[in-house]
Amino acid sequence: MTLAHWTYTKEEWRAFLHRSGKQKGLFSWLFNRLSYLMDIKAPEVKITPEKVTIGNDHQHFSNDRCQIKKIDIQDEGKVNVLTIVYHQTDDKSSLGKISIPVPKGKLREAMAVQERLNRDC
Repeated sequence: MTLAHWTYTKEEWRAFLHRSGKQKGLFSWLFNRLSYLMDIKAPEVKITPEKVTIGNDHQHFSNDRCQIKKIDIQDEGKVNVLTIVYHQTDDKSSLGKISIPVPKGKLREAMAVQERLNRDC
């Protein structure tokens, strides 16, 4: 079951890449700047109760090996970001984090996804 299926404008995706590049260090910043300058198509994002798919990349956050710890929506200026924090069930000290930009006009849908995932954890 798909909870959300989002597409982005190039400007929204670039704003997200710019924001995430500032938080992850020099290598990510350089990669994001190159991506920004190139004409890269913004990927589609699909969120299910078990995983997030960004383009062709699947990131699991809720299954027999992973469990949701926290879900937040943050206002990051030009872009809102839905963040899913999870841990490995065999190592609760190891946290994973998935950051998903919320497209303009989809904040209510993001809040519904947050509420649904919070109910499941």
